This record gives sequence, C-alpha cells and structure tokens, in this order.
Amino acid sequence: VQLIASHLDGNSIEDTRISFPAALVIGNEAWGISDECLRECDTIVKIPMPGSAESLNAASACSILSYVLTKTKEQGI
Repeated sequence: VQLIASHLDGNSIEDTRISFPAALVIGNEAWGISDECLRECDTIVKIPMPGSAESLNAASACSILSYVLTKTKEQGI
C-alpha cells in the first residue's frame, strides 16, 4: 500500500504518480502529521490552492484528496 501524506511541503496531488492500493495520511488542523509519521510515508502531496490560504481543515482536505484519488484510479492514471 502506498502511503500518501498530506503536507504543505508536498508536491501537487495533480502532479503525483499514485499506485494502488493507496492510503491517505491526514494530520489534524493544529499540528499536522508528525515528522516520524512523514518519514514512514511513500509520497507527500498537497492540494494546490491559489491565493494566500495555505491549508484546509482535515475533513475538507481528506474529501478533496479522496476525490482526486478516486478519479485517478478510475482513469488509470
């Protein structure tokens, strides 16, 4: 299983090659994902967002990333 972490320093989810099966690792709004957990992940991604906002709440981020992963798997990308 490819472990995919969501983090501000990640690469755009749109530009990331995903292999399935895959699992998302989402941190909380206050502290994010621990450095120890990040080291265990295979890929670090972020949601590209225009403007000055740098993050979403965990539930919103998880929903968007899950949608992108579902579309990626359906399209065989």
